[in-house]
Amino acid sequence: MSLIKMYEVTKKFVHKKRRTYALKSVHLNVEKGDFMVVIGPSGSGKTTLLNMMSGMDHPTKGTVLFKDRNFMDLTEDEKAILRKENLGFVFQFFNLIDHLTVQENVEIPLLTTDI
Repeated sequence: MSLIKMYEVTKKFVHKKRRTYALKSVHLNVEKGDFMVVIGPSGSGKTTLLNMMSGMDHPTKGTVLFKDRNFMDLTEDEKAILRKENLGFVFQFFNLIDHLTVQENVEIPLLTTDI
């Protein structure tokens, strides 16, 4: 079973009648244990893609499945639990807590798990 599947995922932003596509008709399949790197220039949709993959944002069009469950059918609490137990992201802006070491920052999400 795939961990994450994306079908025809499009994310469109509209500002003052101008449409900008961060993602357009994306198809993606991520298996459990896969290590994925997303690279591209600023504004190419990297963060938007990760937000879609994790259920932190919703597509304008298309479907995102997590373990064959549609993210749109899950509550925010269910999505948070799935992210905590199954996903790990490192964004280009780390948003680390300044007074903690890198190791302590990494340990914070683990405090709520059995790891």
